[in-house]
Amino acid sequence: MKAKILNKTVQHLQVYLKEFHPEMNECPLFYSLLDGRPHRLSTDSIILVLKSAADKARETCKAIEFDSQGNRRTQMFYCDANAPYQKGSCENNHEMIRRIIPKGNDLGTYTQNQFSLMMSHINSYARKSLGNKSPYEIFAFMYDEDLLKKFGLQFIPANDIILTLYFAPKIRFFCDK
Repeated sequence: MKAKILNKTVQHLQVYLKEFHPEMNECPLFYSLLDGRPHRLSTDSIILVLKSAADKARETCKAIEFDSQGNRRTQMFYCDANAPYQKGSCENNHEMIRRIIPKGNDLGTYTQNQFSLMMSHINSYARKSLGNKSPYEIFAFMYDEDLLKKFGLQFIPANDIILTLYFAPKIRFFCDK
């Protein structure tokens, strides 16, 4: 079985390499060293490398899923290769977060209350894929709004939702009151 690497994935990897490993600018994205020089890996080899990395991540994440007594703490889900529709909502949320707090900003300067307020705005935004309901509304219907409140989340009316860079300073203002 061959898995296609999406162009967007390749672009993300190229940006990462350029930013954090500029010395590798001339290397193929996936390579092995032969005689001290990088040589492009075949598609089959790339698939094996990625599958190996995914398998290792699954093993590592067992420590996240279970506590030391073996009790389930959370459940990890993994997207299948070549199935971007399985992670679309996650990617959309990530893009919304980056609209408010662009990459490169120090996330350590924000408090939990500020993150909760930001996520309240993001999760109150209606999605076509949810029948024009927001994730907040769907979760409240399925599990009860009290649980959302325990997470520090609140419903933001549609006219009050802010999903732009200009919201970041306002997070501080609203939360510091």
